[in-house]
Amino acid sequence: MLAIVVGIAVVAVAGVLDSARRSAEADVAWLRQRLTEKRALVRALHADLAVVAQATERVSQMATIARDQNVAVRRLVQLEEARDARYTPARLAAIDDATMHRSEDGARTLAQLAFLEEQFAATTDSLALMMVLSKGPETPAPVTRSAKVEPKKTTVRPAIAEVSTPGGWPVVGTVSSRFGWRESPWGRGTQRHMGLDITAAYGTPVRVSAPGVVVFAGRDSGGYGTTVVVDHGRNVKTLYGHLSGVYVRPGQRVSGGAAVGAVGNSGRSTGVHLHYEVRVGNVPVDPMLYVQRARVEQVALATR
Repeated sequence: MLAIVVGIAVVAVAGVLDSARRSAEADVAWLRQRLTEKRALVRALHADLAVVAQATERVSQMATIARDQNVAVRRLVQLEEARDARYTPARLAAIDDATMHRSEDGARTLAQLAFLEEQFAATTDSLALMMVLSKGPETPAPVTRSAKVEPKKTTVRPAIAEVSTPGGWPVVGTVSSRFGWRESPWGRGTQRHMGLDITAAYGTPVRVSAPGVVVFAGRDSGGYGTTVVVDHGRNVKTLYGHLSGVYVRPGQRVSGGAAVGAVGNSGRSTGVHLHYEVRVGNVPVDPMLYVQRARVEQVALATR
């Protein structure tokens, strides 16, 4: 009797084990099929990523050419030189994590995209600043013979209500670099400095040297960093660069001595200071000429 019971148990266990084996084999076959499909998908993704990487490489080369042209144009219009290309945080993260979390193609593509973002931003910022500085007085539309001649009226530029001349210091500090040719602070020969560098404490208010209208208040990711440009009329403009903050907006009218920003270290800068320019017809001139003339006028008024 015992033998019969043992035989039945053995048969039952064998049936269960056979059923489990067949189920496991079916699961393994399904997993193999899924793995084959996943491998095919991964190969397709790698192929697509390689195509994207090649396209990004070509665009990156174009961005490099655009950057070189941007540098050349800035020199042509006598703007402070653009800073050297540097990796953005996103690009550094992509490179650092490449061996751990990303494929080589993926990491390189992300790095190149970060580079493209930086270069196109620099080019866009340069164009915006150059357009503002190059804009001269508005020319009235010509009057044809058939047109009705209106009595001549005294017109004023829409942005400028009064003509003023820059004078005085925009910030109290020490002049660390004057206008003109100087040894490059970046160790590459000589270069022409387009304004005055005035060293002052970080955050010191920067005051406009004459009444005018703000025509630019924002970022120049090339050389000046955070920048404010004020139009004083008759195509005379002043520029305040490397700021840590901006207190005005484009189109805002400011009086002489009004704070337009704060001393900082943004852009292509070797330390905390204000870069101050005076431009006449978009040609930089020595700001000390205006500072010294302001001193003479103050002395003349005091001796009357």
